[in-house]
Amino acid sequence: MTFVQAFSILIGAGAASRISILLGQKKRDEAENLLGNAFLLSIISSATVITGCMIFIRPMLLQFGASEASLPYALDYLAIVLPGNIFANITYSYNAVMRSTGYPKKAMYTMLIGAVLNFILDPIFIFGFGWGIQGAAIATVISMVIGMIWVLRHFLSKDSLLQIRPKYFKLHKRYVLSILSIGVSPFMVQLLASLVNVIKNASLYKYGQLSPITEYSGDMAVASMGIVSSIAMLILMVTFGISQGIQPIIGYNYGAANYARVKKTFKLAAAFNVSLGLIGTLMAVFIPNLLARIFTQDPHLISVSATAISVEIMAMWAVGFQITSVQFFQSIGKAWRAMILSFSRQAIFLIPLLLILPRFYGIMGVWAASPVADVLSASLSVIFVTVYFKKRLK
Repeated sequence: MTFVQAFSILIGAGAASRISILLGQKKRDEAENLLGNAFLLSIISSATVITGCMIFIRPMLLQFGASEASLPYALDYLAIVLPGNIFANITYSYNAVMRSTGYPKKAMYTMLIGAVLNFILDPIFIFGFGWGIQGAAIATVISMVIGMIWVLRHFLSKDSLLQIRPKYFKLHKRYVLSILSIGVSPFMVQLLASLVNVIKNASLYKYGQLSPITEYSGDMAVASMGIVSSIAMLILMVTFGISQGIQPIIGYNYGAANYARVKKTFKLAAAFNVSLGLIGTLMAVFIPNLLARIFTQDPHLISVSATAISVEIMAMWAVGFQITSVQFFQSIGKAWRAMILSFSRQAIFLIPLLLILPRFYGIMGVWAASPVADVLSASLSVIFVTVYFKKRLK
């Protein structure tokens, strides 16, 4: 799912950043032309990727760490959800543009509509109708469709600042490249996140089996990763929300050469995200068992997950600054800087650490790789932002 949704981020993030800058430069017609190109790109890329995934779904799941016990459930779920992701990709792409054109509340409603509807339909389909994992998939797809209808309705309305116009449903090299050049940074982050999942799940399964601690097993270690990821995402969702929220403000003001407001917006967002990450760190260190119990009552899984939480999330404070920095460079159209910072955590630091540390520290090395990578990538972000502020935004 992370892999497939990377393509919606590729289009959505790139289009949103470029459109904000164009609006700051008072180029509305160009912004609408780019919007039409983004819509066509979303459909083409989603259809191509989803088709490929459907063809190779079984070997892909095995590579992503599925065991013989979990594989049937994953196949049942993705057989329904993967085709439906074309609706989600259009929703995510255009939701980013909706936010960047001055409709943050509507963009928030898009996410709330999908999440709340999914929350309501899940128990009805899973337990009420007895459809199990397939019911969860159907609920998700229905939520995707409703979200897409909401977003498209906005851009088809005459009240929208920008509108979807069929005359712009023709790909132009200039617009396509401008979208992709900015979108490639968060896109690669998502792809690398998929690769990290492959490596981490395989390592957890391997070193969980080898661990002398009785609570550990391969499947137990992989299951604990699901809990850790859920807890981290609860914190990161807010961090991503704040970071994405500054994109239209920074993009527009950068296009209008109002650099004082650009810097002020970045500093405010960075301070908030670092503080939020610090709260997450303190919770992970002092109440990991309580956090684990939110997701399971299995005593062995609680024990394994509590250890993982206390180590994996101990540097969440550093993640906030790194994410804000990536969004800053993405918002002002500095693609290569955003790309380097995006690569830094996953490719430059985390993946090598996942391959090295477990050889010496076993399963604890798998957990420790993330906080070490977080601190290193945040340090690199501080250097990039400081240098750019001094040289470019005087």
